[in-house]
Amino acid sequence: MRWLLALCCLPLLTAADPDAWAADLAPRGEAWRAVPQILTANNESEPQTLDPQRMTGNVEARVALALFEGLTTLDPRDLAPRPGLAESWREDADGLGWTFTLRPGLAWSDGSPIDAAQVRASWLRLLDPRTEAAYAELLDPVVGAEDIRRGRAAELGVAAADARTLHVRLTRP
Repeated sequence: MRWLLALCCLPLLTAADPDAWAADLAPRGEAWRAVPQILTANNESEPQTLDPQRMTGNVEARVALALFEGLTTLDPRDLAPRPGLAESWREDADGLGWTFTLRPGLAWSDGSPIDAAQVRASWLRLLDPRTEAAYAELLDPVVGAEDIRRGRAAELGVAAADARTLHVRLTRP
């Protein structure tokens, strides 16, 4: 019975400062910068693809999370949306539109810039039936997405107003 009581109290004791452990792991001084930093991760097996729009499994998902970033990301503590490619976003008054402002200076690993038109193009590629993307239906709430995914002509409700501004129109709030 004592172990049960101790187990119940443990969350109360650790909840005082949930980030306290991080201070113990933080490097001291600047000497660590002179040592090559290497991250080794076991991913269980080889991914079937590195194409983010054709990935389907956990192995690929771990790679995608390491290589790519969406417009937003989730805070690991409370799963609240946090900036990703977009530094900010706002909802239209009708609840059917979202405007994302991309961070300045976004670039691919080769240094070429990432802009709102490329984000739109990546969504169109995801919806293109020739891509055979298993999860393309996740974009169905976007105006025109389901029709495009099913091979019917439609205009996607995503517009690149300028290099840093992406407007997304939804079929429902």
